[in-house]
Amino acid sequence: SAPLLAGDGHWRQVVWILGADGALHTLELTQPAPCTPLPAPAPSGAAAQLPPVTAFETMACVTPSPELTFGGDALGGGALSADTAKARLSSTSDEALIAPRRDGLALHVYNASASQVFTGVRFLVGAAQPHHVPTSLTLGPGSRRTLTLAEGVARWYDVALTPHEQLCLGRALTLDFGPTHGRAHAPVVDAVEAYCLPKDRVQWHSRLRALAAECAPPPE
Repeated sequence: SAPLLAGDGHWRQVVWILGADGALHTLELTQPAPCTPLPAPAPSGAAAQLPPVTAFETMACVTPSPELTFGGDALGGGALSADTAKARLSSTSDEALIAPRRDGLALHVYNASASQVFTGVRFLVGAAQPHHVPTSLTLGPGSRRTLTLAEGVARWYDVALTPHEQLCLGRALTLDFGPTHGRAHAPVVDAVEAYCLPKDRVQWHSRLRALAAECAPPPE
């Protein structure tokens, strides 16, 4: 547990609980009361930019939208249609997506809505085939953040995108899953959920202009 500063200026004692389904739950232990806890050390490096664990509470799941499509070599070079892959990756489906090869699979997620930007992704592995869990997931393009996945464990992984990743990924997100831990089987992904927010909610345009200004060459 830890004290957190709420929006009303009071501190609250909360505890995070990892459920059996892999979801992270936040519970409040005490009533709000003014207090002055010792300041925590300021994070530095990549940890300073990671979104809070509660970030998904403000996001909208866009996976059911017809504007969201799946592609990539995960479709087996045309062996599966985009609609079939999307149906198998639904959180309500008993089916799963099996990679066409043993060394991994690349799943492209595209949102046709120009007014939205990807802000997070959740995925389930290990439910259908516990020994077919990929070793890792790498976000791309532009991010290349890599997560290590637990072998033989059925769980959801929640990946909230940083502001920088939101700018780099925009409406096109690639999930690069690695091979299985034993490399004897093709990796399997049970479900994928994509989350978005309107661009104006995340100040996407102003941040993009600021990034362009930083990358602009100095005047001669």
